[in-house]
Amino acid sequence: VRVIQEGLVLLKGKLGAEAQQGIVLICRELGIAPAGFYAPRTREGEMHLQMMCLGSHWNPITQRYEATRSNVDNLPAPPLPDALWNLVKNAAAAASEACSSI
Repeated sequence: VRVIQEGLVLLKGKLGAEAQQGIVLICRELGIAPAGFYAPRTREGEMHLQMMCLGSHWNPITQRYEATRSNVDNLPAPPLPDALWNLVKNAAAAASEACSSI
């Protein structure tokens, strides 16, 4: 753990290969589900990438978060899985411990 500057902490090595593989598997399972990966549409048209919003869907046309993907397929945005939320909480705790401004 290294404080790069006030409010910015590098957590290098805090997430092992097994945990990283777990993230890949979770994201893959979410992505291939019915409300998974999609090609986002903006005012200019469809983008050439696949993405997924967890918890709330960002609609770039209305520029608002929403519960369903109204500009894509009207499916609900999948919730953030507990396993990913726990990783976020642990990373924030480690960063806070290293840097008092976080």
